[in-house]
Parts: sequence; C-alpha cells; structure tokens
Amino acid sequence: VLPGAPFISTAPPDVLYCPSPRSRWLVDLLVLTAVQLVTNLRSARKMSRHQPRRHVYLFRHCVRSTSGTVDDVNFHGSKTPLSDYTSQPLPDWRSTESMDCTRRGLKIMEGEGQHIGRELLDEMSSNGQSRIRLRFVSDITKRDSDTTLALVRGFYDVFERGSIDVSVTYDQDLFKPLVANRMSFGLKRYIEYNQTSLCEKRYSNETYKAQIEKRLATLARPEGDLLDIYKVLQKVTGSDVWVEGDEPAKITVSEEGTILGKINALRDLTQAMFYSSASNMSPEFLPDVTVDQLYRLLEWTYWYQALTEMDNSQATTIAAPLAASILQALREEEGGDEADDDDDVLNVSIFVGHDTDISRVASLFGLRFDLDPPYYTSPRAAGLYAPAPPGSAMHFVHDVASQFVEMTFVYPVLIAANGHLYWDGRVTTVSMKKRNSPTDALGRHGKHKFRRRRLSVIGSDKDDRGLRLLEDRIKSNLLKYEGALECFKRANELPSWRREGTSRSAGVSAGVIEPGISIRSDGSAEYLRILSSIGIVCASVITILLLKKHFWPTAAERANRDIGEYYLEMDLRMMLRSAEGFYLLESRCMMI
Repeated sequence: VLPGAPFISTAPPDVLYCPSPRSRWLVDLLVLTAVQLVTNLRSARKMSRHQPRRHVYLFRHCVRSTSGTVDDVNFHGSKTPLSDYTSQPLPDWRSTESMDCTRRGLKIMEGEGQHIGRELLDEMSSNGQSRIRLRFVSDITKRDSDTTLALVRGFYDVFERGSIDVSVTYDQDLFKPLVANRMSFGLKRYIEYNQTSLCEKRYSNETYKAQIEKRLATLARPEGDLLDIYKVLQKVTGSDVWVEGDEPAKITVSEEGTILGKINALRDLTQAMFYSSASNMSPEFLPDVTVDQLYRLLEWTYWYQALTEMDNSQATTIAAPLAASILQALREEEGGDEADDDDDVLNVSIFVGHDTDISRVASLFGLRFDLDPPYYTSPRAAGLYAPAPPGSAMHFVHDVASQFVEMTFVYPVLIAANGHLYWDGRVTTVSMKKRNSPTDALGRHGKHKFRRRRLSVIGSDKDDRGLRLLEDRIKSNLLKYEGALECFKRANELPSWRREGTSRSAGVSAGVIEPGISIRSDGSAEYLRILSSIGIVCASVITILLLKKHFWPTAAERANRDIGEYYLEMDLRMMLRSAEGFYLLESRCMMI
C-alpha cells in the first residue's frame, strides 16, 4: 500500500477506525522508533565491518636509455647531436632501443613491486584480508608497458596464486588527451581507435608563452650560477661548446612556448650520465663526474621540469583526465557492485606514466615535495619542485573508516652517496605538502594527512581534511586555465569498458566540479546517525508526554481505542516490516 492510497479496512462496514489525535501521535512515535531502530542496527552492522583502505599509485617508468639528439637548443624544432657536447663517446646501450627500459631498469621495477607487495601483504594480514585486487592503467609507450609488467611480476613473487587479481588497461586518453589518433585497449578487450583528441586545446600560444616566461622569471633556480655549472660540464666532458657564445647561459622562450638554450643539452646529458650509471653500463660514461656533482646537475633537470610542466594551461589540461581517475579510485564508492565493496579484498590502483605526468598531477593537486640526500635540494628551492626520478611514485591512501587521505612520495635511491648502485627494491618515503607551505607540521618524513569534513551536532563547520579538500583544490586550479575544466568533464565520457581498469567509474561526475556548486561529501551514513541520535532524544521526551496522556483517556477515546485495538495491531505489524510504511497511517487518516 502506497502513501496516499485509499484505506481499505478489513473491519465490518459499520466500524471504521481512525486513531484519535492522541493515539495517532503514539502510533507515529512507535513507527518512528521502529524505523530508528532499523537504521541504527544497519549502521552498527556497517560500522562493525572492517572499513578497507584504498591505495593509488602514480608511477614514473623504469630507468631508460637516452636518444642521441637534443631538441630546441637554437630554435624551436631544431635537433642537435648530443655528441656535440662531449668529447667522449655516448653510452653504449647495446641491445636496448632508444628510450626503452634498460635490463637493470626492469629488474629495479620488479624489485619495487616485491617491496611494495610485501608492505601491502602486511597490511592485509593485520586487517584480516585474504585477497588483493590490482588495477594497472598504463600509457601506451613501450617503456610504460614494460614497467607495468615488471611491477606485476614483482607482485606475483609475493602473493600466492589465487590471492591476487590483476587487470591491465592501456589508455592514451588519460596521459595524452591533446593527441589525435589515440588508442586505448585492455587485456582480453577490443582496441578502440579515435581520430580526434579527447580534449580540445583552448589556450593560445601567446597565453602559454606568457605563462612560461612568468615562470622563468619567478621560479627559484638551484643555487649557483648557470654559467658556473656549464664550466663544470666543460671540464668533465672535455668540450668547450658549453661556454662558447656571447651569452652561453641565456634561456629564452619560443613563440610556441618551448624553452630554448643550452639548458636542454644540460638536461639530456645529465640524464644520459644518471641512467647509464644506474644501469651499470660499461664502459662508464663520463667517469670524472662525482656523485655530488651528478645530483646537483639533476636538480637543474627538476627545475626545468617544474618550469615547463607546472602551473600553466598545457600542463593543467593534460593532467585533468588522470587526476579525475585518481580521485575516483580514491573515493569511497557508493551503490556499486558487492565485489568491489568486499571487505576481504584490498583495492590498489596503479597508474604508470612519465615524470611529466607526476609534475602535472602534483601541480593540479597543489602538492610539492623534496627528496632526501643524496638527492640535492637547494635551500631557496625547497618545496618548489616535484622531482621524479625513474621508479618513483606518488602514493595516495584513503582510509575509509577515519576519512583520512595520506599522501606520500616514494622513490628509489638509484646511486648511493658512496657510489653503490641500488638493487634490493627498497624505496624511500617523504611527505607531499601543500604548495607554498613553508614547513610541514608533521615533519619531512611524516605522512601529510587531510581529513574530510564532518558535520557536528550543533552544525558548526570544521576544517576540511580529506577528499573534499583535494577536490576543492583541483577545482580552484582547473578554473585558472582555459579549457582545463572542459577536459576534466570530458574524461567522464570514456566508454565504460575502459573504466574497469581503474575503478567502476573513470573520474568524478561533471556536475560536482561546476563553478558555484560545492562538491559533495560522501557522509550520508554519518548524517543518518546524527539525525537518528537527535530523533532518539526527541522521541524520549515525546514518549513521556504521550504516555501520560494515553493512560488517562476520555470515555470516548477509551471506546474508540477498544474498537480499533485489533486493527491498530495489524497496521503496526505491517508497517514494521518496511521503513517505507512510515507515513501510511497518517495518509489513511487524511483520506478518511
């Protein structure tokens, strides 16, 4: 029987029962108490179950080989042989193709998979979980795919057969949304080709150039003059090209917004030195470079990355789909299938891309981080870059029970301060902190936590410290750059079969990110518990008053109660079976 439907009584035709106002209030109270009891029992049972943690990683790929050319030294689109900047032969990568993972690089990633797998296995043991669900989403570049498979092998070395469930998806849309002729595919799934880009470039070259020029003028550089750095390179490479010209240390920006100058050669040569040493290549490339000099040169490559891939229209637009998928993988799902909400399963989503992806996502999330020694960070540059060496990853953990989100950065020390090479898969962990924050309240090695908003009983607002804080921060950054918000929305239109590799939905709904619309907090269960508590207090007071009236009824009320007692019992039995019967009795009386 639906609320508002005619009341069909089983009583004799000459007897039609409708409770008196006093009795009706008692019936409503009893029904409210029953609904309250059901709600509290369901809430208690849900709270008694273990609330799992959701892990999300954004990895940079393996240690790779390098190409033999340098782009954009003299003008946009120019290519210069890297051999022009050194008198010694370039690294011999042997059978490794250009820009692919080295053999040692793949072993390193496999070791990281084992190390992280053991940490997750310990968490599962402490939580009483027996299975882990790994969802890999990779860029289609070969070194990203090889890194993904190396991580999978590492996990399989830790987990027993039958306790691990792995899905792999290759999705160009999440990593290159501005590239046309894109494709996405998954294992045992068909390939989807698209002739147009996922997102449209809305910003102009003039705007992008102005943003890069502003960053060039304001972003703090590593300590030391760039010309002095070139003199060090002149010494270790045996080439005078570093100091030739009227202004060898000059850096300019092309009309297209690309960086021009010898800084591009510094970046590529430093990468060749670092990757070849980490891969234990023989003969050693530029052996006169000390470990300290190498890490100081690396800081300039991280400055270059922060200059070109953070806080601009292009970086924000490209990062939007990936950021949306990361948020959705972190979010506590509502109304999904039971398999994904199984408390016996630890859900882990792993995205595999490039150092540029980490820089862009860090920029969109408003996060910065520094690496511990032997990686070098100049005092004036602390908290301004997002350095991402090979094998590093942003790590997000959403604790569903406590509503906290932990954000850390993990990375391998590929070359120790004493020159020893990295082998065993261990990673170092540092905290990621909010941009422009001078200090980290929890310390450099602490876990930076943000908690989601909770509604207090008296209705006062508390600090927002969880997913909502991240979403609000992303919303603010998206609105700064033309076209970024549209690209974020476009990520929600991806076909459903491709969303299975990350979570049940790729990206948050477009409506929650519209300007002027506050992003919702997933706290419906908490609100019900608060309202239930208020209802119990009110019901207790009303019960005392109504029972007092009920036990001293008038003669007419006693007669009416005696006639309808049987039918009242029938109605209560029916309404207690379903919470939807709350308004049933009231509707019947109104119809009468």
